[in-house]
Amino acid sequence: MLITFAICFLLIPCGIYKLFPEQKTLYLAMIYGVDVVVFGGLYILIGNWTKDRHLAALQEGRSIRSLIAANNRKIAVITSSIRRDRSEALYDLEKYDDEISQMEQELEETAKKKKDALNTFENVTKTILTDEITSNSRAKLEQLKEGHQEVESRLHYTETVIKEKRIFITDTYECYLGKEFLNPEKLDALKHILDNSTAVNLSEVIAEYRERGGK
Repeated sequence: MLITFAICFLLIPCGIYKLFPEQKTLYLAMIYGVDVVVFGGLYILIGNWTKDRHLAALQEGRSIRSLIAANNRKIAVITSSIRRDRSEALYDLEKYDDEISQMEQELEETAKKKKDALNTFENVTKTILTDEITSNSRAKLEQLKEGHQEVESRLHYTETVIKEKRIFITDTYECYLGKEFLNPEKLDALKHILDNSTAVNLSEVIAEYRERGGK
């Protein structure tokens, strides 16, 4: 509606006014006068034509709106009177009180059944499920325990053997090589020198190892 009004009474008159070679206020007033007559007349003509075609529907709509307004006023009056009236005998609310009491009792029974079901689960069902799971997994647990014990036994044996070999190496070779050469890398280096050089004893092998930059 606003867009149509702006086009008819603002854009079109101004556009026509801009086309005049000489722009005067009188011309603009005349243009607006003609514009109002033309578009105002069209508006009235179209409005009357539309109203005549749908006059019955418009009258029916007005009557419905009036009826709705009257009903709303009646509802407001009845609501106000009910709120002011402190006596409930007129409205027969006792039956609703009975229904509310019955619903509250059903809610209490439902809550009690829920509580009993939770207690049963915690004290009985949960224990049964735990026993079943434990029973089904007992064989697997025993197998895992045996495997763990076997691994621990092998680890203990390996640690004992390594400890004994270290003691043997220390007692047997430390007096000849010294603690400096009692590790696998240096022993391999000494063996390589002994196999690939002219050294004939440990002293010469060690001396050659140091000459090669060994530390």
